[in-house]
Amino acid sequence: MSPLHCWAPEPDLGSIPDGELVRRVLAGDTEAYEGLVLRHQEGLFLYARGLGVAPDAAEDLVQDALVRAFRYLRTCMDPEHFQVWVFRILRNAALDWLKDVRRRSVGTDEIVLLHPGPDPEEMAARAELRAKLRRGLRQLPTDLRDAFLMKHLEGFSYPEMQQITGASQSALKMRVLRAREILREAMEDQIETVPM
Repeated sequence: MSPLHCWAPEPDLGSIPDGELVRRVLAGDTEAYEGLVLRHQEGLFLYARGLGVAPDAAEDLVQDALVRAFRYLRTCMDPEHFQVWVFRILRNAALDWLKDVRRRSVGTDEIVLLHPGPDPEEMAARAELRAKLRRGLRQLPTDLRDAFLMKHLEGFSYPEMQQITGASQSALKMRVLRAREILREAMEDQIETVPM
């Protein structure tokens, strides 16, 4: 058998599970970290924006979180759940940023939740929905908004959310439920106040 038949190309980093990429980085293959960055940076950015972090600050916070995760990767106790670990790092930084903004009484930029599609009617409907969600999300206390975004934007399970926040699963379920109720009421109020 020829040596060429034994060689197989390296699979795309995007198809390798987080845990394997973490192990490769820890073993000295620092280029494998690119797979983790490419896989998670957009979700991290959308999460930070959903919390109310301004776009430029969200980009900076995501980059800082990814650099910090790389620097302290050896402390990631469960490589299979790298995503939960890096979201916890970003969450803490984003909440600190929001506290600083509130302290300085500076407003935050818009919250981005959905990407408009190519269809103009769909784009208009999504823009209207985004505006309603933004207004509703602004009414939520930070802990409710945080839980709602983790569950419905990022799709985290309650055990993962518990790892990120340190709150009990029952508390997180109540926060998500309460956030849904407040958002539903806010969106219904907005629909009722639109003149016909």
